[in-house]
Amino acid sequence: MDDGSDGSFIIIMAFIAGFLLLQLRRTLGKKTGYDGSDEKKPRHPYDLKTPEKKSEGKKDNIVPLYPDQDKPEKKEVLVKPERLGIERKSPFYEKVKEIHSLDNSFNMLEFIDGAEGAYAMILESFWSGDKKTLRSMLSKNVFKQFSQVVDNMQADQITFGNKIKDIEKISIEEISLSGSLTEITLKFQTLILSYTKDEKDHILAGDKDRAVVLNDIWTFVRDVKSSDPNWTLTKTRSV
Repeated sequence: MDDGSDGSFIIIMAFIAGFLLLQLRRTLGKKTGYDGSDEKKPRHPYDLKTPEKKSEGKKDNIVPLYPDQDKPEKKEVLVKPERLGIERKSPFYEKVKEIHSLDNSFNMLEFIDGAEGAYAMILESFWSGDKKTLRSMLSKNVFKQFSQVVDNMQADQITFGNKIKDIEKISIEEISLSGSLTEITLKFQTLILSYTKDEKDHILAGDKDRAVVLNDIWTFVRDVKSSDPNWTLTKTRSV
């Protein structure tokens, strides 16, 4: 091979080498395959913790006050016994509490005080024949019974000489509710003078000087959600 051919051969080989080097740099210069650049870098060290699942329907800006349950349990509203007028150990405590929930002014002691006054007023009105007062305090059926006795005694010209000496004891017999309609039955233990007399004041029965014990069981009724504060006597019996 002559010198001219050698020079041409060297030039051609250099050209080929340069071409191959250019292609190699192009290939190595490209980002191909996995280089770790797609990994999401944590914005904060706490982001490395396993994220909690969001509850459906919850918003990100709501912080639950009760983490172990959706809603707090409904707590029982405690009412002090003195507000109810009855001891907690009484078998009627829960019934009185129920009445108080319908009428928060209700107090059992106050009711008994009022019932004591009503008891005395009804008996004295009955003995004196005051049907107007009786009508305002009795149910229709009870008024009918009392009124019949009054009419019969007046027809026979007989009157009562009765007098209350002492209401010794008042106890609760029963309490019942039907909606807001409340029935309270009380037992009255009363010391009275009990006798009847004719138009000439002659004693027909009983003893005007010797008191006897009378045990009456009366039932009072009221709609405790009504604006009318008055209770009505609906049942009476003696034991």
